[in-house]
Amino acid sequence: MDIGWIEDLLALASSRSLSDAAQSRNVTQPAFSRRIQQIEQSLGVSVLDRSRRPAQVTTAIRSKLDEIRTLSGNVKQLVTDFRRSGDVLDRISIAAQHAISVGFLAHFLSSQSLRRSKTLIQLHAANRDECYAFLMTRRVSIVVAYEAEQLPLAPDETLMEVQSLGDDIFCPVAAPKVAKESRANSRKTKPLPLILFPQGSFFGDLFACGVAPHFEDPRRFKIVTETALAPAIVAMALAGAGIAWLPRKLCAPYLRDGTLEQLHPGLKTVPLNIVCARRHVHYADKAVDRIWEELGQFAKTPW
Repeated sequence: MDIGWIEDLLALASSRSLSDAAQSRNVTQPAFSRRIQQIEQSLGVSVLDRSRRPAQVTTAIRSKLDEIRTLSGNVKQLVTDFRRSGDVLDRISIAAQHAISVGFLAHFLSSQSLRRSKTLIQLHAANRDECYAFLMTRRVSIVVAYEAEQLPLAPDETLMEVQSLGDDIFCPVAAPKVAKESRANSRKTKPLPLILFPQGSFFGDLFACGVAPHFEDPRRFKIVTETALAPAIVAMALAGAGIAWLPRKLCAPYLRDGTLEQLHPGLKTVPLNIVCARRHVHYADKAVDRIWEELGQFAKTPW
């Protein structure tokens, strides 16, 4: 169980509604709702009484609030005691979008300089809005994410320091068989299968505002599945399930060996920027500063 879920339950119990609880945890309501669903799946019980309006925590959860508060305090004290002991490595928490955690960050974490250091990276892979919330609530020290002109990571730059780590492109890819069908279907007589990120996720929103409006004929495509998990979309594209818009660097190994092809004619691409961000107001931490600098240096090398 994620330790952060303890604070989510306490926020839920002390708030009048889901939206109030989400605001207290500095996340959007959809993101907070997903976290509550994850808690319920992990526990195997409902934590919300959805028959009430607005929904409230169940009587069973409310009866355990004192124990939950005690658990929260004990966890915080345990973390403090560990840090004071001086026996642990430098621990840096980084949040990253799923596509970056298996792309750029996978290469960074395997770099020689990082492997020689005495730093333990705790990586949290999540949707971009959740990564941002982790940073705002100080659950992580650094966020690594994509941004686009239409969807910047930090709309209020007074809160965050942002460092560019390189460019990428959001482009359509497909297995050779599907790519061939796309080229052969010039008369648009048969809808092409499309694998999408859901709206509310970064890539889903980017597709909706940066790609879909440029379709000459939306009827040319038929949505076959949606998922917010980028590695799953890559796997489905490789299996020939349909056309997917993905970051090109994430697909680079498959484009090189020919198991995926980038589709060009008449299909929109969107420039991406890979960035890392941290709060302007942060606790002095030399280990965080070092990882911040190493991320910038690593981005200058081919990966």
